Amino acid sequence: QNYQFDTLPEELDTADQLKPGDLIFVEGTYYKTNHRPQKYNLVHIEIFLGGETGEATLGARDQKGVVKVHPSYKYKSKSYEITNYYFRSLEPWLRGELKPAHPED
Repeated sequence: QNYQFDTLPEELDTADQLKPGDLIFVEGTYYKTNHRPQKYNLVHIEIFLGGETGEATLGARDQKGVVKVHPSYKYKSKSYEITNYYFRSLEPWLRGELKPAHPED
């Protein structure tokens, strides 16, 4: 997920700008201290669908790894505190652009 985040530089300001297929990255802090820190503090990623609610996503939120459609990208995790959502457009990939913003990392 970190590489995906790093190669999608077009940040959208609000969820209203998302199109189906765009990605939502979740930044967070794990409650248990034995988790190793994640690059950019990213803990999860989901695919935006929109749907009837306008906030629906596809993702595997629970630890069993089951992929489901969720009515909203907003949720509460038992494993980590969510500190931010990052909305990224897939347009750079669709244009064939795949350049990491931080290649030295």
